[in-house]
Amino acid sequence: MRAELALDQGKLERAVSEARGAADEAAAANRRFDEADARELLARALFAAGKKSEATAAIERALALTNGSELRDQRWRVETAAARIAGDCAAARRAPPLASVVDAASRSHAVDRKLEALYARGEILRACGDKSAAATLAAVAAEARRDGFNRIARLAGH
Repeated sequence: MRAELALDQGKLERAVSEARGAADEAAAANRRFDEADARELLARALFAAGKKSEATAAIERALALTNGSELRDQRWRVETAAARIAGDCAAARRAPPLASVVDAASRSHAVDRKLEALYARGEILRACGDKSAAATLAAVAAEARRDGFNRIARLAGH
């Protein structure tokens, strides 16, 4: 929780330190799903700090830990973070990023996960120079505001 708050406040070194500590503690205690959550958060913090190779290693560990998991919310969060970190522009030009997460979350009425994935899609498109990125992010911001997801609305509205 402290790592998530630090990340939201832009305190990246603290976020990395807290998330790494939580991940290492969970790994030592063999708490697989707690470790996956901490590695996903660590990956996001490292990515925000511009440490893409370290972020990639952390998210790959989280993906491995959630492989085959029935904890769909966790899996969707990890897949969303992985797509952001990968930033695969060639794949984004072929098909909308995170389509499977958006579709599954929509079918499950997991509005928060759907909006997070759509926000990540917009970020990926923007990073790839796609002209539809601004409209995608504006639509996400409007939907998030309408549904009461103020954090996502704020982030997508930038």
